[in-house]
Amino acid sequence: MANKEPKGDYNKAPIFDGENYDYWKECMSVHIQLVDNGVAQEKPRADWSDDDKRKVQYDLKARIS
Repeated sequence: MANKEPKGDYNKAPIFDGENYDYWKECMSVHIQLVDNGVAQEKPRADWSDDDKRKVQYDLKARIS
């Protein structure tokens, strides 16, 4: 298998080629976090509503799936 390490242009999303899904998933997660550039500010847990808590649970479930 060819070396899949990113080279050069880091602002492009990684493309899934049907192989090594776990590696692609991690690369895509990092890419999304970097593109976001921290625009959203985290709300302190003490201020979370029930809806906020539910969204976090959905996010965690999706990340481990």
